[in-house]
Amino acid sequence: MRPLELVSRCRYLLLRATLRSCAAARPWPKLGQARSYQIRCISQRAGPSPRAQLCATSSASKSQCPEDVAPVPILSEAAKKRLESYLALVLEKNKVMNLTAVRDEAEAWDRHIIDSAALLPVLEAAAAGFRSPKLRVLDVGSGAGLPGIVFAILKPAWQVTLLEATKKKCAFLEEVTTGLQLSNVKIVAQRAEDAGKASQLRERHDIVVARAVAELRTLAELCLPFVKVNGLWIAAKGPNIEDEVNAARNAIGQLGGRIKTITAVDSLSAGVPRTAIVVTKIKATPRQYPRLPGRPNKQPL
Repeated sequence: MRPLELVSRCRYLLLRATLRSCAAARPWPKLGQARSYQIRCISQRAGPSPRAQLCATSSASKSQCPEDVAPVPILSEAAKKRLESYLALVLEKNKVMNLTAVRDEAEAWDRHIIDSAALLPVLEAAAAGFRSPKLRVLDVGSGAGLPGIVFAILKPAWQVTLLEATKKKCAFLEEVTTGLQLSNVKIVAQRAEDAGKASQLRERHDIVVARAVAELRTLAELCLPFVKVNGLWIAAKGPNIEDEVNAARNAIGQLGGRIKTITAVDSLSAGVPRTAIVVTKIKATPRQYPRLPGRPNKQPL
């Protein structure tokens, strides 16, 4: 394991512990009871604990192991309050608008807040070579603002754009950004197929993220046009994605991308492992992509 990946994963374990302790302080049920979590290689079926995996490497010093790190909170009090306030806004609006199928507060914290935060170490490790920490990040198909709003709260130096086609959801996102005073968030009410042709958005972003449920071939056409050359596209998927990845390799190549890594993510989403597919943009996307609205979904490359 590379030192950067090690530190990133250690930071994630601390982040998760902080988030869960924050949630536990509220009058909610304890989160994640009777669950165990491991940071796994994509091909690993079973193995030692996260601490053992992290500390068994020769590049891991004792001070880098989670249990030996000084208990300094990664999240500021302001960030904690914003995350809680954001989740409260989502659940309240969900009473009159279909933002999420999850209505239980504790489950929503696990499946939305922590699941989104779990992607941060992947982004940080993948973007370690970028010159500036002030990254331009695009969340495609943001919906209720996941994971974009969580990123904006935890990474105030990032400029986060939320791309969402549904105007009612965009209105809600405006309420959130105003209410939480998120000055680093921009909202674009447009379909990805149309926005991907706009000069102010096309190939302007360091990182593009998609947490939406869609086939990887479709997501590639919707996301890669927004990524600048040498930038990254990160798709959050479930387990057992080998066939889907293989089917998408040609499309990713056509659109100017190349798969960099496939990483297992320690997440609470629906009780199943998450996988992050990291794609590097190695050349400009041909001008004919993305195709007309609906075509990428109906006729994937």
